[in-house]
Amino acid sequence: MKKVALAFLAAAFIAPLPVQAQSANDFLGEWESTVETQRGTFTTTYSFWMDGDMLKGSMSGRMGETVIDEVKFEEGKITFSVTREMRGNSMTLTYTAWLEDGVMQGTMSTPRGEREFTATRVET
Repeated sequence: MKKVALAFLAAAFIAPLPVQAQSANDFLGEWESTVETQRGTFTTTYSFWMDGDMLKGSMSGRMGETVIDEVKFEEGKITFSVTREMRGNSMTLTYTAWLEDGVMQGTMSTPRGEREFTATRVET
């Protein structure tokens, strides 16, 4: 019985852990996210590329295309912010994303709260 318990405990420590992105290059390319809201289904496309040694990005969706000037990669995650103008007011959206099983997972923080999102790589 003791050997079974030790084997079970050892297996728990050997179980696969989520793989963190090793570099910003793991995020390069296009990613597509679909979100269901009370106003309908909305699709956003995120694009990331290298400009010299700087990670850059853009996003496009129902509010048009926005260039993201500052994308940071730290500890396996990317972060970026986008400020949107809506009806004379500006709102900053802050994104944090990581990769899990080839899917981008993340959170979008707004003044109204936080929303989770997932995005899949667009095959070209």
